[in-house]
Amino acid sequence: MIVALGSSLVLASFALGLAHAFDPDHLAAVSALAAEHPTWRRALRCAAHWALGHGIAVLSLGLLLLVSPWGGALQGTYADVVVAVSLIVLGLWTAWTGARPPSPTTHWTSVTASAFGILHGTAGVATVLGLLGLTGASTTVGLASLLAFNAGVFAAMFALALGFGALYENVARRSRWRTIVRIVIGGITMVVGVSMLRG
Repeated sequence: MIVALGSSLVLASFALGLAHAFDPDHLAAVSALAAEHPTWRRALRCAAHWALGHGIAVLSLGLLLLVSPWGGALQGTYADVVVAVSLIVLGLWTAWTGARPPSPTTHWTSVTASAFGILHGTAGVATVLGLLGLTGASTTVGLASLLAFNAGVFAAMFALALGFGALYENVARRSRWRTIVRIVIGGITMVVGVSMLRG
């Protein structure tokens, strides 16, 4: 019974990770980052760094909250505000650089993508901890669930980056469309950030 519950929680956490990657803030982030890297290979690399940063934050905060006496008290609305502001900055950057001629010095680096992933991961940990809190899962099952959640996010982000990267690779061949797409993606990313701030 306990093993079946643990396995079910791990599978549910993986499914939550897959679904979590399709949240508006993640879609906005990965599309803006992929727009910065107009080949599918570079978009995949950027998404991998983003997902790695996200996973580090989810795992670190998740473990801290699983073993701490404070529980979810550390996880508040501040994480959502940080994510919202980061989306506004990312959207402004994407639109601004999209309106300018391409330059090799205006691309996000892997470190920047990882940093944005860490910021998003601070808010993402609440999703899986909510499930674990409802079941009273052990720390071992909690750790396995956090890892499964991260694997789901990573898999979905890879798929999204591959799709967006392939799309942008085709668009990048047409300078005018590349500019329009980057400005639109930047605008959408800012709108998602502002809507998160407004609650």
